This record gives sequence, structure tokens and C-alpha cells, in this order.
Amino acid sequence: MLDLSDLVAISNGDNRFVQDMLRLFISSTDAGILSIKQASEARNWDQVAEQAHKISSPCRHVGALRLYELLKSIEKRVRAGEQDEPVHSLILQAAQEAEHVLSQAKAQLR
Repeated sequence: MLDLSDLVAISNGDNRFVQDMLRLFISSTDAGILSIKQASEARNWDQVAEQAHKISSPCRHVGALRLYELLKSIEKRVRAGEQDEPVHSLILQAAQEAEHVLSQAKAQLR
């Protein structure tokens, strides 16, 4: 779920800024989730943690808090040496949540 209130507040009424930030969020999150999936399949856990970290902050800024929490959990578990099934399950959940959130973001652009 998206909550754009913080983004709108910092935009000072600049709708173009909000639209640009949403476009950037969509492209970076889509690419980041794909990268996380590919890195986990290759068992490149450092890359998984790095990508989860990289795309988590933008999720918080657009109010996608569930996705943010999932990404932070992935990052934390991987950095703690927990991999394989628990992390794969979180990645699947994050991918599903990202699909939902990105759909909402795209609808906001229409």
C-alpha cells in the first residue's frame, strides 16, 4: 500500500516532482527486485543484501511500509548469515508486495 502524504508534503505542491519521484521509484524498485531474485538464485548473498538496502529507503519515502519492512528483514537476515529458505520466502513475499505497490504507483501516474 502506498501513502504519498510525506512525498506530497516535501514537494510543496509541485505535482511534477511527485510524478518524477514515482517514475524513479517504479523503475528502481522493479530493477531492484529483479536483481534480488537473480542474486538469490545465484546465491550471491552480498548482492541480495546490497540491493535490498538500496531500494528500501525509497519504499519508506512513498509509504510502501510493508515492502520496506520485508526488504529490511531480507537485508538483516542475509547479513546475519541466514540464507536459503527463510530468505527465499521473504524474497517471494517482497516480490509480491512490490508487484502490488508498483501497480498502485503506476495508477497514481495516470
